[in-house]
Amino acid sequence: MKSVANYGDAAFKTALVKARQWCTAEERCIWDVIQKLKRLECSAPDINRIIEQLNQEGFLNEQRYANAYTSGKFRISKWGKIKITSGMRMKKIPERMITIALNNIDPEIYRDCLVTLLRKKQDEIRSETPAEMRQKIVRFALQKGYESELVFSILRTNEE
Repeated sequence: MKSVANYGDAAFKTALVKARQWCTAEERCIWDVIQKLKRLECSAPDINRIIEQLNQEGFLNEQRYANAYTSGKFRISKWGKIKITSGMRMKKIPERMITIALNNIDPEIYRDCLVTLLRKKQDEIRSETPAEMRQKIVRFALQKGYESELVFSILRTNEE
């Protein structure tokens, strides 16, 4: 007959193996792993032990995650810094790590990306008035998470 301690240890080991596999598939943050372990019905002490173990083994690294998240959301999804920041805050990434990750985005590439997005959106919009078109473009850029000052600056430059 298995003792409760042995069962708990087996459950811990199984959850640790699953967490390692999950972290190997793609970069994960601590918050994501905690949520996954809660869905697997792990106890709070086991969750803490697993997180500690994954950190020690290099499966988890919040700064590495912040850098990967920022890079992916900017390059692939074309998100602006505001939306990227919001996404990482929801995942409980520390502010200093968010700042470091955002500083890795080249300002010139960031601006060029927004210019390209705005031009593409402008070509897609069917609008009766220039003011209506401008409003739709601004709304689109803000929804993508770009800073309003940068959006208006680019639009002013394009209008001149």
